[in-house]
Amino acid sequence: MNTQMESVGFINREEKRVNFGSTFLKMKNLLSRLVVMAMLVLSLWPTSTMLYAQIDASETPHVPNELLVMLEPGVTGEKFFLALKDELNFEVVSVPSPSASIYHLSVDPTQWPQSIPLLRAKHHVRSVQLNHLVSERETVPNDPNYGQQWHHDENGDHDIDSDLAWDVTTGGVAANGARIVVAVLEGGGSNYNHVDLIDNHWTNDAEIPGNGVDDDNNGYIDDFNGWNSGNNSDNVAAGGHGTSVSGMIGATGDNGIGGSGVNWDVDIMQIDMGNGLSESNVIAAYEYPKVMRDIYNESGGTEGALVVATNASWGIDQANPSNYPIWCAYYDELGASGILNCGATTNAALNVDVVGDMPTACSSDYMVSVTATNDNDVRTFSGYGVTTIDLGAPGDQVYLPSGSSGYGNTSGTSFASPCVAGAIGLVYSVPCPDLAELSYSSPQAAADMVLSYIYDGVDLVPNLITEVATGGRLNVANSVNLALEACGPVECDLLSFTANPECAYNADLDVVETLVALDVEFSSFLCEAQILCYRDTMDAEWTCGFAEDLGVQLQNGATAMLSGLSGNAAYQMYFVSDTLVSDTLLFTTPDCSAELPGCTDSAALNFEEDATIDDGSCEFPCENVVLTITTDCWPQEIGWSIVDDSGVELAGVTTGTYDEDDEGAEYVWEGCVPHGCHVFTLTDSYGDGMFGSQWPSCDLDGNYVLATATGDVIVAMGDPDYGDGIDHAFCVPVVAGCVEESACNFNAEANADDGSCFSPGDSCDDENAETVFDAIGEDCLCAGVPAVEGCTDSEACNFMTESNVDDGSCFYVATGEITGPQNPTAGTNSNYSYDGVASNSYEWTVSNGTIIGESMGLGLLEIEVSWDLETGGQNASVQVEEMEFSLECTGTVALDLDVLVNGIGELASAGMRLYPNPASDNVQIEGLYGWSDRGQIQCINALGQVVKEQRFRSVERVALPVNELPNGVYLIRLLDASTNKRQPVQASVLIQR
Repeated sequence: MNTQMESVGFINREEKRVNFGSTFLKMKNLLSRLVVMAMLVLSLWPTSTMLYAQIDASETPHVPNELLVMLEPGVTGEKFFLALKDELNFEVVSVPSPSASIYHLSVDPTQWPQSIPLLRAKHHVRSVQLNHLVSERETVPNDPNYGQQWHHDENGDHDIDSDLAWDVTTGGVAANGARIVVAVLEGGGSNYNHVDLIDNHWTNDAEIPGNGVDDDNNGYIDDFNGWNSGNNSDNVAAGGHGTSVSGMIGATGDNGIGGSGVNWDVDIMQIDMGNGLSESNVIAAYEYPKVMRDIYNESGGTEGALVVATNASWGIDQANPSNYPIWCAYYDELGASGILNCGATTNAALNVDVVGDMPTACSSDYMVSVTATNDNDVRTFSGYGVTTIDLGAPGDQVYLPSGSSGYGNTSGTSFASPCVAGAIGLVYSVPCPDLAELSYSSPQAAADMVLSYIYDGVDLVPNLITEVATGGRLNVANSVNLALEACGPVECDLLSFTANPECAYNADLDVVETLVALDVEFSSFLCEAQILCYRDTMDAEWTCGFAEDLGVQLQNGATAMLSGLSGNAAYQMYFVSDTLVSDTLLFTTPDCSAELPGCTDSAALNFEEDATIDDGSCEFPCENVVLTITTDCWPQEIGWSIVDDSGVELAGVTTGTYDEDDEGAEYVWEGCVPHGCHVFTLTDSYGDGMFGSQWPSCDLDGNYVLATATGDVIVAMGDPDYGDGIDHAFCVPVVAGCVEESACNFNAEANADDGSCFSPGDSCDDENAETVFDAIGEDCLCAGVPAVEGCTDSEACNFMTESNVDDGSCFYVATGEITGPQNPTAGTNSNYSYDGVASNSYEWTVSNGTIIGESMGLGLLEIEVSWDLETGGQNASVQVEEMEFSLECTGTVALDLDVLVNGIGELASAGMRLYPNPASDNVQIEGLYGWSDRGQIQCINALGQVVKEQRFRSVERVALPVNELPNGVYLIRLLDASTNKRQPVQASVLIQR
């Protein structure tokens, strides 16, 4: 029971009502009530036309003068009807159901009007009704391409009999009013914006999209459009595979577009695994619908989502389920929550009982494994297994949605599996309160029951008997009918009935009229009041009529407004729903003649102090604004609205309003927006904002600006890639100023930031040339620190810690370079110099060599080094330390060298041999196994020029042709260009002919 109903009371409780008050008035006894009922029915007959003849002419055909009567259990029909002969002239035509005591009567036409009230007044009668005529039905959608969808209806009856199932239900809601949800798990998402899918796209309306908050506390942030388990957002990709899968489950039916899904109406929850088809990501994807269903179960259906099935049109061929124990076990967890899970088996003609498959070979009862059949009920390309595969369903050349608005034929078990998932959703929508209640009171039991309807309802197919566990192909009509047959009758118990009189202004008639707001709550939302009766307590006669004719609808969740009552009067009221008669309600209407229409809002320009009831004439101060929208390449995707703080839309256009051919067009809207704070919302149906340039076919980005008529900008576009929508809060009239509450100059009256905010720590100018680093202090005043000039570089010799202004005086040591041969030859001398300052002192050191002469002294900027003969092929270095004595500042510079092998002897010490020497035609070099495959030989003349080069690999011997070189002494140098290179070696050779 919701709190609103509790506040006005239940049946049989005497209670004062809100507004003008009403109380329940019980009839003195059952007989008097039934007499009133008889009066009610008789009062509905015009003098020359019977009530039920009117029904016959307009809505409910029946056999004239015939009734069906159900007696209470244990009543003997022979006795009852014998006694009835004294009051009514009739004949018992037949006994359609002796076990249920149902009798078929033919009544004398002259006594027809009083026959039903008379029979209903008998306490032995359980129910009485007309003998309605029944016609054959065929529920077919008006979708133009429905005829191409053989899986719904095929001439050879190799289909799932969707049309027969639709005679009962086309989907949408369970018998308790809960929306039915089927989850689609895809590696690349689904294009839920397809024109035939968008109306059935599930959204989490308990979540505010894009605010970075888990509004519904389900553990997922901003999960408005479903969930992407790959990137933890609700950004669902528009995968074509998932689009067709979703279309099989629930392409919108009877909307004049394309074809239809198994459900005309169903909520399709999209789960995108973000191209991450790992086992952990699969389980994370299943977790989202499980969480939403668990919330539904735990809240008694008030929160979360009634997810009844999931679909997985993917898997692992020839996989052994014993290697996936956690994945398989998770289906039992889903089943415990009430979720059945359909899986598409392999698209290879393999015996899954033998070769395995994931997930369709999992042994869980809640994994529904599906193979594909064609329009002859033959399984051709897909997997089978009398143990592992449960049933077949159409999946060969099925006509389904594709792209963003198209349809096409496609094949695969990928589309057979969602056919079954859609059927599960459709079964849950049968008008069976027992099943609906079970879905949250015992969700696993409900899932077991629905699964039995799916399996027991298959059409047995001879060639499938040895291929699938059920031996048949899905028949959704059979499953729906099995669910209906197992469902008990709808019990309509009245939980509450309230009447709240009020005065209301009728703008069309320019009068204040008396209305009564009627609210009723039944035990089932399928119940509805048919007849309403009321009277002024001063009148003897009741006014009765069909609720529909009186312009009211008395059912759960609908407040009905009854007009035509007198003011300042006491009324009685009751209603009839089938065999249920409500208690009589007593209420008093107000004296509406004393009400004075006018503007009652004190904030309005035309506020009237004497007005007692608002007539909608209030006028409020407003600001003239101009909205300019420049489109990208897809104007038809744009929609916008301006909504006030009470949720009323002041202006806006819907998606599709702007012409798709107006690329780069400018749309301008001008209007006067009431003073106050509002929200400007811009939407994009595709979800890419106005960021057109991200697409190869478009070089345009859109733009939008909301400004006052005088040109002051209120809202301007930032990033064109605002996804599927962006909200801008704004207020008018515009009061520019600092709107940051933490700022020093916060303006509480400002509603538009003018960029003037400043806070402690912000830079500023204290207008004092003697200070630096001016900044806002904690006291919100601008102040700097005294300037101290000096060297501010901590790396400099004369660095001053107290300096805050660099005066350019910094100087450094060891900033120069050492120059000299970088590849000296062992056994030779080389000169090295340093470009330092002559006034500083220097100390030189070398490795693998000896300094000739002084190595330390004032202004010692050059040295000579003798390289040791035995160091050929090794590393060496030259290093100088520079010292500035006045500040005790020192620094070091080094030069790394490679000492080359000198001569044939050095070459031999390196394990190599060069011959002949002198040479005339070729120089042979042996012992190159230790070199890499990136070796190089250079031949250098006396001028230091490389006159010949040759690459070599790690081999025993290489021949270098020198026959074209003139006579003379040459240097043969060997280099290694690999990562772990060897030191270069060289030797002199004489070429002589």
